[in-house]
Amino acid sequence: PLEHEESGFSSSLDSIRQQEDEHMEMIVGEMAKLKVDLLLVGGSVCYTAKEKLLKRGIALAVGVKPSVLARVSRCTNTPVLLSPAQVLGAMPGTCGRWRVENVSVPVEPPSIAAGMSVLPAAVPPRVVTSGSSGLMPSPACGGSMGIA
Repeated sequence: PLEHEESGFSSSLDSIRQQEDEHMEMIVGEMAKLKVDLLLVGGSVCYTAKEKLLKRGIALAVGVKPSVLARVSRCTNTPVLLSPAQVLGAMPGTCGRWRVENVSVPVEPPSIAAGMSVLPAAVPPRVVTSGSSGLMPSPACGGSMGIA
């Protein structure tokens, strides 16, 4: 028969949660020491890391395309890091200025059957590198990252 020990399972999850918290504190703390202002991430970032980045005043952009990470990497003279652990000993890149800009692009609706209408899709904001910042490419909780 299968049995479930609730107390053992709970303490195991608490231990994992504590390890994640300590690991993210170390990684984000290292970014703060390097005076990183903006972190660009190709994938997603765990909630623990997001909280710690926010607390330290480090701006975060997730879901950044690899081609954008490569361009920012070239412009800021910094490598794209593939693992959070690579932050240790890394040197952040810099750029003269940066800003966030909303860009509207007219979208033509595709050909559709008579009587139907299509609304154009919203265009998300984009980050344009151009305000004084220390930047660094590094992932918090997985995914390719770049700093700008």
